[in-house]
Amino acid sequence: MSTPIPAVDVADAVFAEIRNSGSDTTAPELTDRHLEILLFVFDEKHLSNALVLVQTQKVKRLVAETSLRTCFQVQGRTVKENYLCYPNTYCSCRAFQWDVISRGEHVACKHQLAVKIAAATNAFASSTISDLLMAQLLEAYTRNGGGNK
Repeated sequence: MSTPIPAVDVADAVFAEIRNSGSDTTAPELTDRHLEILLFVFDEKHLSNALVLVQTQKVKRLVAETSLRTCFQVQGRTVKENYLCYPNTYCSCRAFQWDVISRGEHVACKHQLAVKIAAATNAFASSTISDLLMAQLLEAYTRNGGGNK
């Protein structure tokens, strides 16, 4: 008897396929087939919201200049509303705490999903910041729960 493949593993394989679809001269491409498979894992509204975040360029990768540690920042509904996001493990938004951790209704929040899509398609801005600023951001998100930065 075979062991079922977790849906998140299916999604991760799709993101890897998207990343590998690019070349030196062409960007990675998110196809209709990819979207159909992702709809199997993430509901339509969730996926749609994540795609809007990517298309409106709300995903930014932060890279610490010395340590090269990275995290992502995803803008919320307002310019002052930003969420710290590690696509596989954490987001500072309330939906992550409630829908992913507490209720287990989703395998990721829309911000994590947006980061996964943006990373697979290279559709994110990137900023280099000092290691001190990275540490301060991480502390602030931990202390204040994200949201209004």
